[in-house]
Amino acid sequence: MSDSILRSLFQPVKTILYDSFRILCKNPISFISITTLTILPLSLLHISLAFASQPLEAQISYKASIIGVGPIAIDLRHVYDEIRSDALSLVRLKAVYFLPSYVLSLLAAITAVSSAALSYNGNRPSRETVLTAIRMTWPTLFVTSICVYVLTCSCSFLTRAILGLGWLASLRQVVAVLGAGLEVFVTAVSSLGMVVSILEERSGFEALMVGWGLMEGRRFSGVVLGGLVVLSSGGIGWGLRFLMDGKMDSGDLVGLLWKGTLIGLFCLVVLWSFVATTVLYCECRKLHGIRTGSSVELVEDTP
Repeated sequence: MSDSILRSLFQPVKTILYDSFRILCKNPISFISITTLTILPLSLLHISLAFASQPLEAQISYKASIIGVGPIAIDLRHVYDEIRSDALSLVRLKAVYFLPSYVLSLLAAITAVSSAALSYNGNRPSRETVLTAIRMTWPTLFVTSICVYVLTCSCSFLTRAILGLGWLASLRQVVAVLGAGLEVFVTAVSSLGMVVSILEERSGFEALMVGWGLMEGRRFSGVVLGGLVVLSSGGIGWGLRFLMDGKMDSGDLVGLLWKGTLIGLFCLVVLWSFVATTVLYCECRKLHGIRTGSSVELVEDTP
């Protein structure tokens, strides 16, 4: 592959990365406020749920492992009842965390994306523009988020189903790699679709299809951004599992510093992913010669 082709592929990625960090540095007060009010509580809920659910998940895994390998004297019905009880407790626990986490996720997306779009177009985000964006776009984003969830779960189920086929045992690594690539691609398309839903007031699969169309000519950039988000999220998840597995005491000074680092990284990755995807959206529209979406124009008119 020649240098010119490599340059044409990676130059837009460099531009998006530069512009995303430039926007964050240009409006520190706005994005610190967004992080403090939405993303930080979201990260605390996420990590708190991980620690709260870990004992139940460990119990379920252990009890499931002794079925079929323990002595016959074990009352399997009793073990099944305990697994069912633990599973119901885990579902209830996650249900308690779901609503506040979901609301904070929507608010974080709307506020970060609308503020990044305004900043990209040379306008300064304010409290009025943020409130206007929330009022105008939350219904469309709500519908789109459900479609994204369905799409993500479908792709994950498809990968697991293929991996579960016995005659594909020799190709498990290939299927796993293809599944990871599919996850990255779905992340890129769904992230851009969420931005479309916020900035153009489109909803559901229509927003995802518009995002897919906008990526034409910038698909490599979208996949790279999606890959960075997946890798960063995986790294944070690994650090969290390292802490929960008891390899580090979460109560001592080092453990608290580790936990604080994970929270800070979570906030940074979530905020940067929203801003970078917004920059990708604006670059794609510029590439196709399309003006900025209607929602941004209405927000810009807010005094």
